[in-house]
Amino acid sequence: MAGPKDDNTVELTNDTVVVAPHSGRHTHTVILLHGRGSEAAEFQSEFFESQDSAGHFLDKDLLPTVKWVFPKAGVEDVGSSGIQLSQWFDMTVTERPHENEEQQLAGLVASVEKIATIVHREAKEVGYDNIILGGISQGCATAVHALYELPRLAGFVGFASWMPMPERFIQAMKGSPPKMPVMVQHCRDDETIDLKYGQELRDTLERAGMRVQWREYEEGGHWFNEPEGIDDLSRFLAAHLKDV
Repeated sequence: MAGPKDDNTVELTNDTVVVAPHSGRHTHTVILLHGRGSEAAEFQSEFFESQDSAGHFLDKDLLPTVKWVFPKAGVEDVGSSGIQLSQWFDMTVTERPHENEEQQLAGLVASVEKIATIVHREAKEVGYDNIILGGISQGCATAVHALYELPRLAGFVGFASWMPMPERFIQAMKGSPPKMPVMVQHCRDDETIDLKYGQELRDTLERAGMRVQWREYEEGGHWFNEPEGIDDLSRFLAAHLKDV
């Protein structure tokens, strides 16, 4: 487990949880969106407990000049159930992500605009080509649709997720900036988002012209595989963040 961070390295804003570069020097930014029913602070804490096969932590050991930004989803009503949940867009049930997609669109568009604003803000500090965007589960499903609203980034990473409205994405990406490198990871024992949806995400990104590194793992559930998945992620980030 990761030890507690110094209090002055974590900043809470209205729309994000921000973890400052461990070295104090900021050269790149990674923006990661949490899943449905989770929260930014919870995701940040659990993500930074993950280690690679050598026992290294991503933030302080492997990528010490990276700022980590974890956007916050709003708390919204789940359909007409009267239940409120932290989510990027409303949906019937996470396990059936394509069900009633027309009802997802308004929330997805609003969240995409929110994420694009955060990316533009970070780009003023390090430039778009020093930013990697991504997320897990519904966070990835949201972040991937922000790609057609943004200039070319250093890369995109997605975990345990799916592609909402694949044909809409394909059409929106036509005439977009040059395609960026992508890593998509999925665990075969994910009982929340079936592996077939991760494969559909991969295939849709490839149809849009992306260079996708697909990583499939036996175990990990609806989360990251450790340590192999963290090894793969750290190598991808180091390869596509210049001079990190």
